[in-house]
Amino acid sequence: MTQNRKKLFIIDGMAQIYRAHYAMINNPLTTRDGRHTSVIYGFLNMLFKIIREEKPDYLAVAMDCRQKTFRHKMFKDYKANRPKMPDEIAFQIPFLKDIIENLGIQLLESPGYEADDIMGSLSKIAEKKDIESYIVSGDKDMLQLVNDSIIVLSPGNRFKPAIKFYPD
Repeated sequence: MTQNRKKLFIIDGMAQIYRAHYAMINNPLTTRDGRHTSVIYGFLNMLFKIIREEKPDYLAVAMDCRQKTFRHKMFKDYKANRPKMPDEIAFQIPFLKDIIENLGIQLLESPGYEADDIMGSLSKIAEKKDIESYIVSGDKDMLQLVNDSIIVLSPGNRFKPAIKFYPD
């Protein structure tokens, strides 16, 4: 946590997509013809807030792929009870990916791996290059990565502020 180090922010894409969707579930945003836009709106608000307030030197969005991961090979029932993604979320993802890429933000996906794997790997690579990483995720599993070079940023909402998790 040195003042002079470059800062990399790695956003847990799917976590933030779901977060945006459920934050507006009772009052969703839609176009005139009924297409949902809450995910796009909520995600971009979070993204622009990070850019505005944190001023990252580098920025990436890690996404899960539809393909099964190595965990499915290890345990056939991995995520077997997880409900199917709501159609209104699935509809918005291709548009959001296009926006992210058109903003010049690196979109990271790797078949066989989850966003968590990508975020952990990238933060460890950045650490070796003396770059401070901020993993933007509410997933408490990511806290195991926290050290002097890797911080977890759990985004806030209008009722509570964001929390940065630093090493003790």
